[in-house]
Amino acid sequence: MGGRKDDIMELTADESLWELYQFDRQVLLQMFIIRQLANKGTAQALYTFIESLPERPIPLSFARIKRRLMLTSPNNQQNRVINKAIDELKAVGYLDGDVVKRMVNGT
Repeated sequence: MGGRKDDIMELTADESLWELYQFDRQVLLQMFIIRQLANKGTAQALYTFIESLPERPIPLSFARIKRRLMLTSPNNQQNRVINKAIDELKAVGYLDGDVVKRMVNGT
């Protein structure tokens, strides 16, 4: 019989697969988030927009988000829709932070 040494198996990761593993992991995470946002179209669109940006794109202006999401409702309703989408992204653990209202021209 072989000794105890024959019962040991050593596994070594193939470094050439690391990039593929990272990509697979990212796709799985994205699918998880999208499933969590089922029937929440604005939140899904906002998620997709943020994911398409370079790393650390924050702060994002509401004006930029409105242009990207092509919102056409009145301005105050657009703000509510974006705030709700942000809250939904926070609820699934994708975003963390606060919306900061910036004063423009003292108003």
